[in-house]
Amino acid sequence: MSVARNLVGWIWEHWADIVTWILMLGAFMLAVIPSTIAELEKRPRWGRLWKSGLPLLVILIGFTGFLQSMRSNDKLKAQARQAYSVSLISATKDDIKSLTEHLDEGFENVIAAVNALRTGKMPPPLIKKQPQLPPPVVEHIRYTESRIASSDPSAPYGLQAIIQTDTPIQPVGFKITCDGEITDGNFFVVGQSVMMGVAKGFSQDKKSFLFSFQYPPVKPETPIVVKLQSRTDIRVTKIEQVPPLF
Repeated sequence: MSVARNLVGWIWEHWADIVTWILMLGAFMLAVIPSTIAELEKRPRWGRLWKSGLPLLVILIGFTGFLQSMRSNDKLKAQARQAYSVSLISATKDDIKSLTEHLDEGFENVIAAVNALRTGKMPPPLIKKQPQLPPPVVEHIRYTESRIASSDPSAPYGLQAIIQTDTPIQPVGFKITCDGEITDGNFFVVGQSVMMGVAKGFSQDKKSFLFSFQYPPVKPETPIVVKLQSRTDIRVTKIEQVPPLF
């Protein structure tokens, strides 16, 4: 069953490219064996099918391929814009924090030098602050969180968590625990327009959002973006892998 789901998911995800090959193959056959096609059109049983059914089939295949291509492009553009916005906000926050730390350290040095001139005593050496640790790692899972806009007026707080892994995972199942109640949650895999075997839910206390899916696999280059909405200001306290919900 999982193999069939993966196959169907792969076909639908790459349907626009498959349609291109189908049309190219059809054009090649018409160019190579035109006489055979003409003979089929003259037969009473197949003639009407070739004259009316085949063009309609070609139009249908081409139209569905065009729709899937537009849908995939729109999703990828939206995901790219969102990932860029998040990285830009994150970079700005890091730059401001680093600048603040340097300014504080500089002011401390100036104050210590002024005090030394007044008292004639050498100031004690300043203790440098330890650099900030990278985001927490939980069983090969790394995540970052940031504030986003909420689409629900009754739950005005929006929180986004980006989950990355250093090893491929399939099937995928995660549990995100926060320090407050979650009203709604959604997710997607960056760069993927098709998902299959999707399931999601909440814990009894509404503080945990659980989700899983069979396809596509999660890889280091394709992180998961999770969007949470809540009535109060919440933060992620833990992210852990769980068995699939389906």
